Amino acid sequence: MTNVFISLMLFSVLFRLNLIILHPGSLIADGNPGAASNSGGGSGGGVSINVASVTGHGTISAKGGDGNGEGTGGSGGRVYFKLTEK
Repeated sequence: MTNVFISLMLFSVLFRLNLIILHPGSLIADGNPGAASNSGGGSGGGVSINVASVTGHGTISAKGGDGNGEGTGGSGGRVYFKLTEK
């Protein structure tokens, strides 16, 4: 699984796999930055991964977007990672 980019606000991703390979890849559900003057950033999305094996290296992220001007940043999302038995 490499280079899956998600830049939608309030977006949720669910994976149920036997193997996830991050080599070097990214799974990103970050919120967008504020677009208008003094606007707030979007909240991070959600990522839920239920997998039996992981290999490689990479990034899994659900950060909140930056605020613009005096706007505040969005809240961080959630990353749930469950390693199951084979």
